[in-house]
Amino acid sequence: MHKFSLLAASRGDIPADLVLKGARIANVLSMDYEDADVAIHEGRIAGIGKGYDGKENLDLSGMILAPGFFDAHCHIESTMLVPSSFAGLVAARGTSAVAADPHEIANTSGMAGIEYMFHDSEYAPVDIFYTAPSCVPASSFETPLEYLGADEVAEMFSRGWCHSLGEVMNFPAVISGENDIWDKIRVSSGRIKNGHAPGLAGRDLCAYLVSGCDSDHECVLASEALEKLRRGMWLMIREGATEKNLEELAAIVRDDEKRACRCMLVSDDLTAAYIRDRGHMDEKVRLAIAFGISPMAALRMVTLSPANY
Repeated sequence: MHKFSLLAASRGDIPADLVLKGARIANVLSMDYEDADVAIHEGRIAGIGKGYDGKENLDLSGMILAPGFFDAHCHIESTMLVPSSFAGLVAARGTSAVAADPHEIANTSGMAGIEYMFHDSEYAPVDIFYTAPSCVPASSFETPLEYLGADEVAEMFSRGWCHSLGEVMNFPAVISGENDIWDKIRVSSGRIKNGHAPGLAGRDLCAYLVSGCDSDHECVLASEALEKLRRGMWLMIREGATEKNLEELAAIVRDDEKRACRCMLVSDDLTAAYIRDRGHMDEKVRLAIAFGISPMAALRMVTLSPANY
């Protein structure tokens, strides 16, 4: 990208590569709709407003233009697809980014599996951000290919495979202060640490939050979800192929839509057939609206909120 070319397109001095004209923009920053054109140049949004002209102009009159959808918590392995094929499937549904925890392939294939997932994603049509699996094995009853400890988590970060710590499922070990899980938390200092805190409340929840694991996708009751929001957690409302919590938790946002800024819709686990037949994040938006959440708040929960997190 040549910055001066992008600047010139932003000013309208030169035609942008592509201008999307005539659509109503769903602006998830201001939580309203805006009638404007969108100029795209060298792969970036160069400008938003009236009067832009492009080398190519696409008439979107009568349509709503929204940001790409972001699934903040998923496991690609559940689809039985390689990441590049998964990306093609969900891109057609409006998804532009996912945060994926590869702990399933990590259990069966170790570090080599995580490296494979990373490299297969490099040229995918969707941005895939991997989280470093924090619990391999998931429990002492399992036998993984190899144990992944704090040193391996640090290596995933240093090699650029992963950007944050994956869901910390061993919440009893976090609360009791066991060294193994806390070593992984320590090497993740300064990074997002994804939570997994089913049913935690009161002092146990407070103790878990000391770790910095500040999100949860395991809530099943609105009362549980509200307590976690009040204690500073980001709420990931799960609507997967088998675990479906959106109908119960929709009241959290429906009752006060300001909470949408700390709430996200996530898929967790979906099959390829489910995505083909019912959709990906687009389905979550439709369901949220059906359960009484406003369209703008629903869009924010699959765009700006996960991006901010």
